[in-house]
Amino acid sequence: WEKQAGAPVAATPGESPAALGKQLFTSSTLGCGGCHTIAAAGTTGTIGPRLAQVLKGRFHNAPFILRQIVTGGSSYAVPGYPANVMPRTFGSVLTPTELNALVAYLQKVSK
Repeated sequence: WEKQAGAPVAATPGESPAALGKQLFTSSTLGCGGCHTIAAAGTTGTIGPRLAQVLKGRFHNAPFILRQIVTGGSSYAVPGYPANVMPRTFGSVLTPTELNALVAYLQKVSK
């Protein structure tokens, strides 16, 4: 995904963190949608789990767990998918604002 990174995604003034997170998720900058499916985001990746299904009802009140999963600092693995596949560079590539926004979007997806 790093070789395919595109232009940085910038927040629009007044935009919610979850909206920015969705932009990040669907952008070529991170490539999340290349591995994960979230129908509402229009992504169809099959390498990783279908996040809307896996997250549903699980992590919407646990941003710290989502943060660990996104940054590769979690051993959480979805059955049927290998552990430790998430790139471990997201914690250093994303700004704190971007990481918070991506987590906010995943919390929204998990409700």
